[in-house]
Amino acid sequence: MSGTRRGGQRAVRAGAEWEHALDELHALYAGRGRALVLRCPPPVRVVRTSRGPQIVHTAAGPADYVGLIRGERATPIGVALEAKATSQARWPLRDLREHQAVHLDAWERMGGVGAVLLLHRPSLTRWVLPWHAPPCAPEHSLQAVWSSRRGATRGGASLGLDDLARIGARFDSSGWIAPLLLFAAAAP
Repeated sequence: MSGTRRGGQRAVRAGAEWEHALDELHALYAGRGRALVLRCPPPVRVVRTSRGPQIVHTAAGPADYVGLIRGERATPIGVALEAKATSQARWPLRDLREHQAVHLDAWERMGGVGAVLLLHRPSLTRWVLPWHAPPCAPEHSLQAVWSSRRGATRGGASLGLDDLARIGARFDSSGWIAPLLLFAAAAP
């Protein structure tokens, strides 16, 4: 097995572990009546091959999670969340695919809140990165950074801890809702 393939499998496993941790947090939120957040897998179909049944993705999927959270407002807030994990010191923006960015944009145009939930393994930190920032600092949004750095040269299209702190907020075992609500409260 090649090193690239092995590295890819490690990344998939790390992502699955992060999603499992988020699933547990979301179950805790649901049990407390704080949120209902559901995982949204991409569409698949099973095909028969000489090696047995194989699962094939049939289209780009929606956001990893969608749901409703209770904030200070009487009306719940709709959220669309992408779960990402990195073992690198800088999170490569290429990990956020074009179709995922399009879905976060569309979600926010409909009045919801989009964000990336990032596990930064080197620092053992978890981040909530709102897709759009408050109007007072539009350049401090993941969407603005992602859009401006898509075609950047190697190393320029990634975010280090300082960048993450500028556009998002760390969260601990109490979860991502409170930090995300601070950003949502500042939005129009």
